[in-house]
Amino acid sequence: MIGGRKRRGIVTIVLVFAAVAILTSPRQALAFENCSLAPAELVDGQLRLALLIGVGTYLDPNISELDGPTNDVNRFRELLLSGYRFPDENICVLTDEHATHAAVEEAFQKVLLDRIASKNDVVLIYFAGHGSQTEDHNSDEADGRDETIILHDSRTEGRGDFIDDHMNEWLKRLDEKTPNITLMLDSCNSGSAARGRGEFKKRWVEPMAGGSVSVRGGDATDWTPALFSGLNVLSAATDGTVAMEQDGTGLFTQALLDILSDSPRLTYAQVAKRIPPLLRAAGTPQIAYVQGNMESFVFQNTSRKAPISWSVRSVLLGSGSNPVRVEMAGPPLPGIGPNAELRIFDGAKDGDDLFDVTKAKGLAVVEASTGFNATATVAQPSGAPPLTEGDVAVLIRPSDDYDALTFSLKPEGEAGGIPANLAETLRKEILSNKEMEGLVTLSDDGELEANLNQNGALVLSGPANDVRNVIPPATPERQAALLTGILTSHARQRIFLRLKGEGGNDFTDQETLKVQIIPETTQTTCAAGAWVQAPPNSEQFIPECYETHIRVTVDARSPYPLLVGGLVMSSDGSIIGFPSDGRLELVPPGSTHDFRARNERLVAISPYDVQDQIMVFGTQEKNPVRWGDLTLTVRRALGGTVGTLHRTLDRYLSGKRGQMSAVDGDDTTWTMTSIPIRVSQRPGGSPGGPEACKPQICEAPTQPITGLGEESRP
Repeated sequence: MIGGRKRRGIVTIVLVFAAVAILTSPRQALAFENCSLAPAELVDGQLRLALLIGVGTYLDPNISELDGPTNDVNRFRELLLSGYRFPDENICVLTDEHATHAAVEEAFQKVLLDRIASKNDVVLIYFAGHGSQTEDHNSDEADGRDETIILHDSRTEGRGDFIDDHMNEWLKRLDEKTPNITLMLDSCNSGSAARGRGEFKKRWVEPMAGGSVSVRGGDATDWTPALFSGLNVLSAATDGTVAMEQDGTGLFTQALLDILSDSPRLTYAQVAKRIPPLLRAAGTPQIAYVQGNMESFVFQNTSRKAPISWSVRSVLLGSGSNPVRVEMAGPPLPGIGPNAELRIFDGAKDGDDLFDVTKAKGLAVVEASTGFNATATVAQPSGAPPLTEGDVAVLIRPSDDYDALTFSLKPEGEAGGIPANLAETLRKEILSNKEMEGLVTLSDDGELEANLNQNGALVLSGPANDVRNVIPPATPERQAALLTGILTSHARQRIFLRLKGEGGNDFTDQETLKVQIIPETTQTTCAAGAWVQAPPNSEQFIPECYETHIRVTVDARSPYPLLVGGLVMSSDGSIIGFPSDGRLELVPPGSTHDFRARNERLVAISPYDVQDQIMVFGTQEKNPVRWGDLTLTVRRALGGTVGTLHRTLDRYLSGKRGQMSAVDGDDTTWTMTSIPIRVSQRPGGSPGGPEACKPQICEAPTQPITGLGEESRP
């Protein structure tokens, strides 16, 4: 943690694993509706082949069922069809009873290996379901364990799990025909406690009975064969974290769908940088893992020039005070629902034009949606061209339900349950708090849950029982007031973490702004451990008690100088805005600014190895934001000017989404960069919390120790 957090959090993490298999069970013919063996279809001179496997039901009654894998596979299939031009004939879907050892083995051979025709062809393998471990029998694993995935008939009739050694054999054979292979896995190979009353489920099962190994933290590198130059592996969890699903969706899969639906030509490096904040926003501070040819385009896609969009099917012109209304349709998109906002462009626009806010005809606000169709009202600036059938609608902000933080109270009858009188006081305070309207929703099994410990303190926990906040014993009214403030802060974090820039042709998120965490030139004696500087826009590990500051460089290719500021967000819900004194920092292209004011420096304290996020924003001069104010509430920008970014924040944080005119203020482009940070405990130290780094204890200044030629983790 950075700053003043006082309590240790427990991390929960989601995995996305795509698995390939060589299996030893008897063959059976592939004769399933969604797994064609017809000749593959060429697109842009290459074959794009996909094997999508989702398993939520199992023959072994000891394996718990999952709700999400089939949904995940079907949504990923829609993404490939609508956004990446994978022909339907080239996609094989195996789910539940069809995803047996024999069927998967046959699919690897007939759907993928036999069809590859050239080195330019593209292969995607995606798996969603349970993962586990088993004893390594060929001594190829340093830890003595093989990572596994669980297929429908695993652990029955003498069959075991599908192990990583089998997958590596298939990958080797595929790599001999094409290097363009992507492996995605939404499962995990480690276990931890999860609440599991209904909404959240972990995607992990115990190793097979009789195995001689103990469970450890999942390590995605066990799934990564060496020396495959084109292979890219995306997994949702590493460092001992656990994959989870919520409401029938794998959380890592959801993050991938958000990212891949939104942008056209993404590299794997860009995807890797956008995953951490989305996972944090989902309530799981998991540590995702992406490895491979990072600068290559996702699925070798170089022809797609626009985000996945909807089209306007009909226009009903407004009269008097009645706004223009439209009917729209398109493929399922994450976040489509009431109050989702879409920019409408001329149907002839394509490519970069669909990212240029100045070329939009108007802003559509969804009234109702079925997932494939929606009705919406549209606000247009004066002089804008009329809306017509065939216009293009691009999602820019998701629905209220998609963004709202869900919260629950542990029932009185359960251990740690909240007494009825206190629960009623808490509910009443939450429902009557206007600031929380649209931000927090009461649920039977929310992302955050409140329980009462034996001392009468109110404990707020995440879905894996990771403690976020502890409210000391007090009157019900006092605890309720404190709880609403904490929930509001967590809800705001969720919204900030899901923001995406509107850079148009001017800026690129995660690239225009280069962000680093820099150690101060002198440190106290408590700042033990070597400092290893991470590259710009990469995760920074910070030794405990180190004092640091934020450095921001504006890329030399930026067409404008940028006003730079941002937010530091901790897992306890804390939000710290900088510059903290309201000043405006205008940074020219190619220049650097260090935020080193006394109250802008950060001190690394526990909890350890938990990802916090730093978000840095760059806006044009006519679009200023007082970032320090965002620790309390959004206020109007200096001089009464309200630009695109500031209106975005105001709509989210004050409950005005979908109510503001599309023409209030100037539409100016803006960009952002988000980086994760983690605190490493001092070698040999005992958990001491913030008290361990106080100046009274650590007085003598010393030079920081810098690691040379090492990885970015100390």
